[in-house]
Parts: sequence; structure tokens; C-alpha cells
Amino acid sequence: MPRIARRYIESIFYLYPSAEDALAGEEAGGTGVLIGVDIPQGAGFIVLAVAARHTVHKHGCSVIRFNTRDGKADAIDLDSVEWFEHPDGDDLAVAFVHPDPGRHVFSFIPALQCVNRGHVERESVGLGDEVFMVGRFVNCDGDLINVPSVRFGHVSMMPIAIEHEDTPTGVQESFAVEMLSRPGYSGSPVFVWRGPWDTATGMYSINGADDHIVRLLGINWGFVSEHAEVREKTILASLPQVERSVKYVSQNTGLNGVVPAWRIIDLLESPQVKKRIVEEARASVKKKRGGAELASAAGNQRRFEEAVTNLLKTPPKPHRDEPQRGKKNEG
Repeated sequence: MPRIARRYIESIFYLYPSAEDALAGEEAGGTGVLIGVDIPQGAGFIVLAVAARHTVHKHGCSVIRFNTRDGKADAIDLDSVEWFEHPDGDDLAVAFVHPDPGRHVFSFIPALQCVNRGHVERESVGLGDEVFMVGRFVNCDGDLINVPSVRFGHVSMMPIAIEHEDTPTGVQESFAVEMLSRPGYSGSPVFVWRGPWDTATGMYSINGADDHIVRLLGINWGFVSEHAEVREKTILASLPQVERSVKYVSQNTGLNGVVPAWRIIDLLESPQVKKRIVEEARASVKKKRGGAELASAAGNQRRFEEAVTNLLKTPPKPHRDEPQRGKKNEG
């Protein structure tokens, strides 16, 4: 695995139940990641915080902690009502944040870097691809400042419904990723990349194909567990078999559930969130123009909203072994 670029490390934040807990470095909460949506007309980015819904709403950890440029930490005291839930019940929540570049140490992942359904269909993402996760190891998380840890693994299963008790339906569409995890990593971003060795062709490629780009695979919601029976030793083997109740404990299977990144985009395109994105984008463009309003005609408003929507999506490039649509295969 190559060295991880600092921008991925600095794209995450820690979550806490309160600002006091955040500044005291309490061992409670989880992780989240910053996503950036490009604003039309070159007015910068809108920064959104993405986390696991169960961390924010079930466990009440809605307060964000950033590192500051003077070597300390700062708490962004968000209420849980400021976090938007996924309309379909996915284990995702998003909030609008405004980190200060002059004060806070942060980066963000552009929305265009998210894995979408087309990447899976074209096999730009597949079984065995390497992944890394940046998150919070609560046993040693930096105490009074954020010191993220990185864990590594591979894609084990393509998206499938996996049992998850913190969703309304009891299941969550997820990648299954073989990677160690523990409490504190809920909400951590999981990134996927492919090395230049192609097992499908047996060739080593250094041509910079789209397959080798680092992308946001999704958000870790936790390890996939199974029930393990707590057994008791029977001393008197001559006792007859009787009906009995047994206790079970959850056991880590070694696989993590990862909400696909396209579910993040679906959340950003939900009516409430998209409306807020458009409002913030318009305000940013107005500020850049020195207070000049955008044209308010219905047609211009529609085109502006369409521009924002388009910036949330990126069509996957054709696989290097596939001919482009509309062109003859000259091979």
C-alpha cells in the first residue's frame, strides 16, 4: 500500500455527544468525513459533514471536533436536528458546516470522487480491490487533538443487503470489506484503489487508467457480526437431554459493512438537502459578485439547480478494455 496522502487524513473529523466532551477528549462518539460540492461559476465549494446516522441520532453524537492551526482542537456544537437523515433510512446523515481555513486544519473529498453505480457496472470497482479507512481509534485517538488511524483491507463482496439493526428495514445495502474495525470507526470514509497489476489480463499497467484513481467507496457503519453461543461445560454426562435457553454474544466476522458512496449522493440530492445546497451556492456566488443577485427568472433558477445537480455526479470513464459508445472498435 502506498503512503496515504495528507488530504485523506485531514478530511475526517471526530464526533462527540457535547462540546465539553469534545474538548475534554472523552472516549465516546465516532468519525465523519467532509464532502465538498463544487459551486457553479467558480465560487468555491460547499462543505458538508457526512457521518453514520446511528452515531448522530441513536447515540446522540452530533458535535464535530476539528484540529486548529495552533495545535489545539475546536468543537463545532451542532444539534442533532441540524443533521439530515437519508430519506430511505440508510445509515447516513449529513450536516452543513463552515470550517474556517484560517483557523481549522481540514480537507474534503470532492463529491465527484465518490464511487457511483456506473463504476460497479463497468467493473472499475470489484472484488479484491484494495481499500483503506481513515478513522478514530478510541483507545488511542490523540486525546485532546484528532490523531486519526488508517486501516487496510480488500473488497470482499459487492453491494448486497446486509443485516443492520440501526436501519428501519433491518438491512443496509453495503459493500462487505475485509478489514479490522471496532467502535469509534462508525462513519469513517473507506477509499478504494486498484494497483497497476491487473489479474484479469495478467498485465502490469502504468498508463494512468481510470481504474487506478483513488475513490470514496463509502461510509463504514460497523463490523458485520454473528451470534456465538456461550457454552457451559456439563459435568454429569448421564443427565438426560433437556430443553434449555442459551445466551449469545456478538462476534466480529472480520467483515465490515460499508454504505456505498452513491447513497451519499442520493442523500445530497434529496429535496431538503438539495434546496439548502442551492441556497448556499447562490449565496456564495452573490458574495463573489460583491452582492450582485443572480437572475431570479424561473429558467435561470432551473439551470442553476441543474448545474448543482450535475456537479454531484460523474459518469464513469469507459474501462480501458471497452470501446467507447458511438465509436467502432478498431481492434
